[in-house]
Amino acid sequence: MSFRFLRLRGKHAKQPVGIFVTFSVLVSSLFVSPLLIPDQGAQASGVEIDKALDLDGAVLATPDIDNDTFITNGADNFTVSLWAKIDSGASLSGEEYLFQISRGTDALVFLDDGELRMKPYGQADIGSGFTPAAGAWHHYAFVFDTTSSGSQHTLYVDGQQVITDSHGTLGVRYIHFGGSSSGSLNFPGEIDEIKVWNKKSLTPSEIQNTMHSFGDGSGTGSAGLDDTNLYIYENFNDSSLNSEKGVNLSVSAGTIGGYVDVATTSETGSDTIITFPRSYITSDGGWTVPEGVSSARALSVGGGGAGGWGNGNEGGGGGGAGRLLHDTSVDLSASVHSVKVGQGGVGSTTTSTPGANGQESLAFGLRALGGGGGGSCSSSKGSDGGSGGGGSGCSSGKPGGFDVSTYGGLGNDGGSGTHIDSDQKGNAGGGGGAGGAGGNGSARSVGTSGGAGSGSSNDITGSSITYAQGGNGAAGNSVPVNPALTTASRGFGGAGVNNVSDRSSAGGSGVVILRYTTPVVPGTVQNFSAETRLVDDGTDTDSVTLNWDELTGQSPAVTGYLIEYNKDNDFTTANSFTSVSEGGTTTKTITGLDDGDTYYFRIKAINGFDDDRDSGQVIESRAVSKADSSLNFDGSFTVTGNPSSAVIPTSKTASFTVESWVRAGSLASGENIIINQRTADETYDRFFVALRGGSPSRLEISRPNLGLTNQTQRIDIPEPSG
Repeated sequence: MSFRFLRLRGKHAKQPVGIFVTFSVLVSSLFVSPLLIPDQGAQASGVEIDKALDLDGAVLATPDIDNDTFITNGADNFTVSLWAKIDSGASLSGEEYLFQISRGTDALVFLDDGELRMKPYGQADIGSGFTPAAGAWHHYAFVFDTTSSGSQHTLYVDGQQVITDSHGTLGVRYIHFGGSSSGSLNFPGEIDEIKVWNKKSLTPSEIQNTMHSFGDGSGTGSAGLDDTNLYIYENFNDSSLNSEKGVNLSVSAGTIGGYVDVATTSETGSDTIITFPRSYITSDGGWTVPEGVSSARALSVGGGGAGGWGNGNEGGGGGGAGRLLHDTSVDLSASVHSVKVGQGGVGSTTTSTPGANGQESLAFGLRALGGGGGGSCSSSKGSDGGSGGGGSGCSSGKPGGFDVSTYGGLGNDGGSGTHIDSDQKGNAGGGGGAGGAGGNGSARSVGTSGGAGSGSSNDITGSSITYAQGGNGAAGNSVPVNPALTTASRGFGGAGVNNVSDRSSAGGSGVVILRYTTPVVPGTVQNFSAETRLVDDGTDTDSVTLNWDELTGQSPAVTGYLIEYNKDNDFTTANSFTSVSEGGTTTKTITGLDDGDTYYFRIKAINGFDDDRDSGQVIESRAVSKADSSLNFDGSFTVTGNPSSAVIPTSKTASFTVESWVRAGSLASGENIIINQRTADETYDRFFVALRGGSPSRLEISRPNLGLTNQTQRIDIPEPSG
């Protein structure tokens, strides 16, 4: 923020018998260097940012957990969950640990050549068939439940079960995150929102709630930490390993790479673009709006539905795309906004289970439903935003679509699957996209599947990008295929598959994008100056009227001005403030100034962005009006000097003001000169002001006539009396 400075000196005589002479108004405007603009991607001080930890080869660990305190001899339930993202371009080879639960024998959640796997306590590891895409966030939860027969070990991805297995009790002493207890087998990416629940096995619905929420999901701030079973909660938002609740984690191996904002910020022209690839989780309840931003353009895309599974002759349906909503002007008047980004559905592994629906995205008033999962060959399709395509059907086709009367047409229908009884070849329908319905599978002996519903193009990021495209259906009796998802964060539906050992394709995660005009600190106020002094007769106070030019063309628009004044030119002592609440106002009178003291003034425009009083670039002040200290003239004493051209200009056409208060004693006959300005070489007077003694006394003002002869104007005044 930029201040414009001005200095004024008050009058000197306590009880003047006044002569106040103004030839013309003196103004001296200060033109300063361009102001400093803060980084537009940065939030104001004190604003909580959702940060993740860049592991960069490091391993985190809990302290030694007392087994009997954490769980009772392996007989109690517990849950460990976190968000994780594989680095874009990471080379996945062999094993990389997400977390390791240790007490003698370990339980593991890890990647093996890119596939997510779980090793139950004391048992061989089990594959999930799920391969997380690099660069995409996923939520992982390991639940140990002793209430089920055989102590159930269950692994969830994005709130959806991918592995479950019954084995013996599990002891806990240490939990390592991002690698093994020996410091090796490091996870290549970022982690966030580590939560450990003691004596509690979370249900799928609880996981789906808490994965998008601060703490235990019951509220913001301390209210979100009330659940006594939440044993450890570390969200890294304070850029440290100091947990929000419970014991602190520590680095057991390597060196962490730092803390990064979950959202990405970029600029195009005069706009700022914020992209939320997953839910934004803070104790404040979400994302804090920067100062000076009141509205924005917003895009919300739900998570895509997963594709369906087939059995060789029968194809699985394509997953439906997440719903896409776009608003050119969302209201950001609230200071904090919740940002929930829906995750894509996880694929199926059986002919009787459709691909999972995608999750909804909900932010800035835009609720984008997730896409419906594609039908497997003998199952129904999913039923949310853009519907998944129908599986081919083991005996008849399964149509895509959803209840339009209920959902109001929120997305496009998936195509219908087909089935040919004679040779049992079935062709699945494609998933619906934001731009069109999915295609139907064709009823031919050589299978042709339904095509994906088209997506919708949007340029909110500055480039035209396709979002929310449906997934292709799979053809029966064709080469098995499980295409990789290359659009991890656009709400695409997953492709249907047939006769594969792994899962059908997952849906792409949704995304929320915000674009707004970058708030800029207002520019420098121009032509800040003092007008005629106002004298409060009979008091020990003085006043001044300040003027300036209206500052226009700012974004956001100027809503007022803040004037600061002080007797200290450095403004380091207690300052006085006065405000002007209208951007179009260009004048302000300040009263109550002490007689005889010098004051310094500075002004800055306010537009709601960075308007803290103590902020801003400090600019050197200069005097625009100056009077010497009170002097006792005894007839022989004179004051001479060559003042700065900023005070009295050398130009013959420039205007200026000379102001003086005098108190006369006795006047000698003739001219008693008060003010005398001479030419630079002092060959003749440019003007003078004098009191001529006599009866009556007269005020004389002499001004030059083209520098040739003086013309004197005489004004009679009453006899001074001291």
